[in-house]
Amino acid sequence: MALAGGTMGVEVPGGGDSTLASLAVPRWRVSSPTLVLAAIAPLVVMNGPAVAYAGTLDRTTRFLNVSNASSPPTSVPGLTTPTSVPGVARTAPATATAGTTTTTPKATTPGAPRSTTTTTSPAIAASRLLAGCIAAANAEPALEWRGTMTGKGSELAEVTVAGRVDGTQTVTGTRAGGRLSVNIVLIGQKAYVLGNPNGLRALVGLKATAATKEAGKWFVVPASEQQLFGNLAAGLTVSSATQQLDLMGALRFLPETTLAGTAVVGIETATLATGTPGTEMVYMRASGVPLPVEAVQRSQGVADVITFSHWGVAPVATVPSSAGRFAKSWLP
Repeated sequence: MALAGGTMGVEVPGGGDSTLASLAVPRWRVSSPTLVLAAIAPLVVMNGPAVAYAGTLDRTTRFLNVSNASSPPTSVPGLTTPTSVPGVARTAPATATAGTTTTTPKATTPGAPRSTTTTTSPAIAASRLLAGCIAAANAEPALEWRGTMTGKGSELAEVTVAGRVDGTQTVTGTRAGGRLSVNIVLIGQKAYVLGNPNGLRALVGLKATAATKEAGKWFVVPASEQQLFGNLAAGLTVSSATQQLDLMGALRFLPETTLAGTAVVGIETATLATGTPGTEMVYMRASGVPLPVEAVQRSQGVADVITFSHWGVAPVATVPSSAGRFAKSWLP
């Protein structure tokens, strides 16, 4: 389950307002090259099984073509990227610096190759660097990511430890003065859920009566409940957590800076969520393996920030005792 910024107070399938309902669906995560989002909840993207809410449109329509006028870094000292990561169908960053030209000297002996010129545009260089960042993250056995969303009267936070097939997550926050809390434990093809009434209703999508009755008790949602399981499991595995990094549209470099004491290189794109321009940024280590450090999205007065850390530290996912079974009748 993942935080997502959006417009408050709009009804969405399954109940709840658009922002809170979209908390159960990741903003940038998808399970195939076909990117979709709910038309009435601009930042809703489904992960896991290929299931989407009604009224979806191609996700690429919410991105603007932005100018690459910003000058990219002339070099990224010490940056290394995996050239091959099993199961990751992405191209490693090119060794050529963005915007530079490489020339082979003219041959001085008969039959030798003539001079050649190769030019890498800033947008292509940014795309390749981002691909390398995602590949590096996917190569890790585990990670921790923390997401916070503020604005429009809500403050919500997630703490997630994602492994290969298991993960744990805690979501807490406030909405209109009410406290929300949900805990999720993912173990293979089962998601175990515990929450308070507000959390089960607004974040998980249960009916008010079911949310009140099931509050404070663990229950298990199997993978056969495709839509709900996909929502709950989103971001609790490494492969789904890293899909938050996959920006679309014209990419451009940001000036090198420091985050939490780490030198980082940033990549930015522009978004157009429900007609209002916004931005999405990913910052990665500027030296060594380019693991992601932070991802930021700002749109319509909502700021959503995700930080990555604790690479390789596996989640402690154990089956809760006395977990009841989920019932379809709990949903609207």
